[in-house]
Amino acid sequence: MSEQMMIETDGRKETAGKKPEKDGGRFETAYQKLKELADRMQDPSTGLEESIRCYEEGMHYYRICTDILHDAKQQIETYRIGPEETDQ
Repeated sequence: MSEQMMIETDGRKETAGKKPEKDGGRFETAYQKLKELADRMQDPSTGLEESIRCYEEGMHYYRICTDILHDAKQQIETYRIGPEETDQ
């Protein structure tokens, strides 16, 4: 992962680069925040400045989610291929 992202969950700041099995609900938390921000942006009463802020914050959570999913995909590929084939 080229860039470490920070996510605040339950008052604790954590990096997004943790292994998926140690996720502790970080993906679900980031995904939920992303959905909330998207809903807020779609609300007609949300102004331009607030929409821009929501977009920027949403991109942060989008990167967290994609980093976690990328790590999970790599882990699944490792299990699927097996350790003896990854050494080649």
